[in-house]
Amino acid sequence: MKNGTLKAIDATMRLTNAATTQDRHRRKTLGNLLGCYHGALGAQIKKCLDCGRRSSIAHSCRNRSCPRCQAGASFQWLESQRESLLDTKYFHNVFTLPYDLNPVIRQNREKCLSLLFRSAAETLQAFSINNLKARLGITAVLHTWGQTLCEHYHLHAIVTGGGISLDERRWIEASGKRLFAVKALSHVFRAKYLAGLQALYAKGELEFHGQAQRLAKAKAFAQLLGQSARKKWVVYSKMPFGGPDQVLKYLSLYTHRAGIADGRILSVQEKTLKMRFAYKAYADGSKAKKIRLGLDEFLRRFCLHVLPPRFVKIRHYGILSNSQRKALVQRSIVLIQRIRDSAKEPQAVREPEPPAEQANQTIQQRLPRCPWCGSDKLTKIGTLRNGFSEEPAVLYQAIASG
Repeated sequence: MKNGTLKAIDATMRLTNAATTQDRHRRKTLGNLLGCYHGALGAQIKKCLDCGRRSSIAHSCRNRSCPRCQAGASFQWLESQRESLLDTKYFHNVFTLPYDLNPVIRQNREKCLSLLFRSAAETLQAFSINNLKARLGITAVLHTWGQTLCEHYHLHAIVTGGGISLDERRWIEASGKRLFAVKALSHVFRAKYLAGLQALYAKGELEFHGQAQRLAKAKAFAQLLGQSARKKWVVYSKMPFGGPDQVLKYLSLYTHRAGIADGRILSVQEKTLKMRFAYKAYADGSKAKKIRLGLDEFLRRFCLHVLPPRFVKIRHYGILSNSQRKALVQRSIVLIQRIRDSAKEPQAVREPEPPAEQANQTIQQRLPRCPWCGSDKLTKIGTLRNGFSEEPAVLYQAIASG
């Protein structure tokens, strides 16, 4: 049996006509998820070096919407980012778009979500130059969902608690419990995003279909922008992280998360075409609650969070921008250490790195093991391209002796 999310998607695709309502990219994504570790994507034939018997291991889909595949991808990404962590405090800001803009974003996801990245990064960079006279390092992670799989477009920005001075001669550390004033950040972010949205509309780069077709008219679109401008935009600022290791712990929870995890699916009832899943009601004191949805509605909500092809959902800016990262990170390390030495303060002793240990343990747990003797000493001897059984129970059964 398929577990959790995949079981609900599978039942929806088989028992309803929901598949016909999805575009080609989303149908391909759903097909990948259903075939993940179930043989439809092929399998590897491996031989155990200890007992000599053979077994077959189905391929994963590696799709970024897959709850299974993203767990391993998260740890691999974190290890690649470890060398860019600096010995400074980090701040966490969350930039959220108002729900009024959802109809526009839904039909222009790539342009509107790229604008979200750009507006948040430019806001932080402008404040860092004006207030700190320095260039910060920013890692921004996009999330598009709320706890009930509704559309909730927001950006998690992990920001260095200081930056390189504009002349690149010293490191300037931020003071206080907040990196910048939240109210001021909100005003500037709102102005930048709405100005960018207006520019896209003026260039004719936005599309309007169905119920949103009325927004194609200049007056209706102007009213929408005016309504959004009058609302309070949310830029949430959390307390600074204690250090680089805490940043890694946090990022491991956020970078490669899918819209819903398997563990939240409580039941899938094919006879009634209903399913239930658990969620946390943040507006009601973070109480644990349950919601019941029709299978077709669940699939509709799930597909809202399948990102456009090749859309980058983790982006870096400032001293962490990909084009200059290596040189600027090394320069930052030297400048930060210079501050520590001049103040005659011992360099902060890093705690043991549980994320790395956790990653190693998880990778070890995910290593395929021989179904006969339990050994992980397996060697690949062949590949099955398709036609492999869909039943996960046979993934580790012997296909031949000797």
